[in-house]
Amino acid sequence: MGGSNERIISIDAGNKDVKCILGSLSNTLIFPNVLCPLPEKREVVEDGEDYLAGNERRINNLHFRVRSNALSEEFNNKVFGAGYLAARNKKGKMEVPEKTTKATNDQILVMYLLAAALDAVDNYQPDATNVINYKAILSAFLPVVDVQKGLKAEFQKRLESGVHEIQFLQTPGAENVVVRIEFLRTYVSTEGVAAVVDLAIPDPTNTLIADPTLLSKKVLVNEIGGNTTEMPIVDRGKLDRFNSGGIRVGTSAYLDEIIKEIEVKYEHEISSREKLIEYMKDEMRPYQVKIKGVYHSFKDIADRHLHSCAARIYERVDSIWKNVDDLDLTLNIGGGSILLKEHLKQLNQSKGKYPEIYIEDDKLVPFLNARGGWKSVRRKEEKLKRPAVV
Repeated sequence: MGGSNERIISIDAGNKDVKCILGSLSNTLIFPNVLCPLPEKREVVEDGEDYLAGNERRINNLHFRVRSNALSEEFNNKVFGAGYLAARNKKGKMEVPEKTTKATNDQILVMYLLAAALDAVDNYQPDATNVINYKAILSAFLPVVDVQKGLKAEFQKRLESGVHEIQFLQTPGAENVVVRIEFLRTYVSTEGVAAVVDLAIPDPTNTLIADPTLLSKKVLVNEIGGNTTEMPIVDRGKLDRFNSGGIRVGTSAYLDEIIKEIEVKYEHEISSREKLIEYMKDEMRPYQVKIKGVYHSFKDIADRHLHSCAARIYERVDSIWKNVDDLDLTLNIGGGSILLKEHLKQLNQSKGKYPEIYIEDDKLVPFLNARGGWKSVRRKEEKLKRPAVV
């Protein structure tokens, strides 16, 4: 696994989901950023999943022990469930706290190791002792606030500190496989900047929406997540550290309010934010929930709360446009931009009328940072391989 064909992986562990580009732009993986403590032997491995492909069964049953000197005692040498398995565990589930420093957060690091281990079991065979020695070049990400605090080097050091280990337990197709993970080189990009890089560099997977002129412009990136909205300013492909920032407003709290109001109105509980979003984006019956066999619309409830969220975010966008010289456009990205698109467009039309763009391909939106980071690292690695000119 060495030599000139070293594998490049790009992992963007967001507060809500972990998004990965593994080996090539066409090989993507996404799963919820949720952990829960579990015993070494689970009582029940999900039945009724035999119809799923091997990879899907695996991703639905992530059960593992993690060992790493970079982790605190609370996480090191402990057994967890992760992703969809953990999200089903209502009482024990651990989500990334709202005001977290990603560079030092243990759950974020565990997700990097888990994603790398999943890539390992998908692509390499264990040896006679059931071990895979996995080496890769990593593209990692931090939010603007961590970068401004000078935490890039600390984050890089944690990722590159020796060999980490994930031992899969009752995970279909990977039972008791130990993956020893070594990141040969780690490149840390700023969230938002990497997204601009992806959109500026055309490739077969994004030809229709690529815009190479973005690297010659000053772009306000409005990246709306679950807990926060990052607002880096990317000036000709580089982070404007002075004017970049963000706000602790995201869609999660507003989705929770929608769930509460539906419960009060219809005496019906929607089990999770993910389920609510599923109902909102249903192609056949958007914004409808089935109660006692009858569909009921909750669009008025959703619109009210989503508009409030959009208004708070737009207030900051408007303020930045008024205070920062030479901005060319706002680029709206992140999972929240899909939910708030119509409300943000409406606010911009009635107030600022600033030039703005949205990415119309909803499937691509979550992966923009991971894709941009992967493209950057591939170019840097190619430069390293070129013989020096004497």
